[in-house]
Parts: sequence; structure tokens; C-alpha cells
Amino acid sequence: TLPTNGFAKNYSGVSLDSFVKKITFQNLSKEGLENLGKTIELMAEAEGLIAHKNAVSIRLKK
Repeated sequence: TLPTNGFAKNYSGVSLDSFVKKITFQNLSKEGLENLGKTIELMAEAEGLIAHKNAVSIRLKK
């Protein structure tokens, strides 16, 4: 038997859900961007995502 800690009794290994791509969409209000903008810029820069940082910077200037 596989060491599944008993999960195999309740959950199937592969299902249709295993092959479905899940996409989420998020919205951020102007106020939300003002609150989170600087944090987003710092995180993007730390991760080397300069274009993402620039996109937020441009939106903060509007």
C-alpha cells in the first residue's frame, strides 16, 4: 500500500478536476492601490519584476 495516511480511502487519485486550469481575477480599488502600492513596489523589486513595479508606480501617479 501507499503511505497516504488513509487519504486514499476518501479521495480519488485523479479526477477531471486534476486537468482543469483554474484562473482567478482580482480587482483593486483606487483606495486599495493607495494603501498597498508601496508594498507592491517593494515586493516586485525584490522579486526582480521591474515591469510590474513600474506598472504600479504609473498607476500611483495618476
